[in-house]
Amino acid sequence: MTGSSTQGAKTLLHPVSDVEKAKAVYTALLGVAPQVADASYVGFEAEGQHIGLVPGGGPQGMTSPVAYWHVSDIGGKAGRGDRRWRHHEGPGSRRRGRSPGGNRHRPRWERPRAASGRIGTNIRHEEVLPMAERKAATKSKKTSAKRTTGTAYKGFSAEERAAMKERARELKAEERWKKDRAAGEKAVLDKIATMPGPDRTMAKRLHAVIKAAAPDLSPKTWYGMPAYVNQDGKVVCFFQSGDQYKSRYSTFGFQDAANLDEGKMWPTSFALEELTPAEEKKIAALVKKAVR
Repeated sequence: MTGSSTQGAKTLLHPVSDVEKAKAVYTALLGVAPQVADASYVGFEAEGQHIGLVPGGGPQGMTSPVAYWHVSDIGGKAGRGDRRWRHHEGPGSRRRGRSPGGNRHRPRWERPRAASGRIGTNIRHEEVLPMAERKAATKSKKTSAKRTTGTAYKGFSAEERAAMKERARELKAEERWKKDRAAGEKAVLDKIATMPGPDRTMAKRLHAVIKAAAPDLSPKTWYGMPAYVNQDGKVVCFFQSGDQYKSRYSTFGFQDAANLDEGKMWPTSFALEELTPAEEKKIAALVKKAVR
């Protein structure tokens, strides 16, 4: 789209029935906290897009997601001769007999927001193609659909859904864990206690090694597995039980908060079949380097 003033769909609104549950799930999926969160609207900014959660579909009764396209030159778009454009300005338009740009009668989630990150006035543009072009576009879509792979998307696996639900519960409890480190450690030890014998033994020893090597790290569960966070609440390292994910080995890994940089490439995770004194020594050295 070189030279085009169309910036693409940058605002996506999703109707939700339970805004609190949806907020927790979207926070886990997007990896960022909402910039705006109240009973009438929850808004996220992620990778240049605004994702909005609208309880009950809002006053307009949305039943499916709505995308808003952004353009840098609306006058240029509206004036193109080869295609006709319809300009919808929402409830404040002249077409409906109200003052231009009026906000008094607009739903709360469509009104301009302050610089807090909430969505501003939504202006939606529909491109109306001539009949011949519409038919050609429809035919092209049908042909493309036939050529796509026959494998249908089956959604998240049971393990992935369970991990996301556990992460949503963790987010709700995170504020409590920040104030009470002992609660985070208890959650980790309780999780370790549920692991099968070999993984439980490794996780226990790993817990002791990490505490000795980096006493400033705080234990907590992360996607249902033991993890250790720095004072900013960012995960530095974690342990993943091989048995839970039906893998032939367990995993000890680091996140990007760990200072392990070495040249242009360095390892961030390790397969663990057994934790001997030699491995414990290597892991202690890596953890100390990670928090230096």
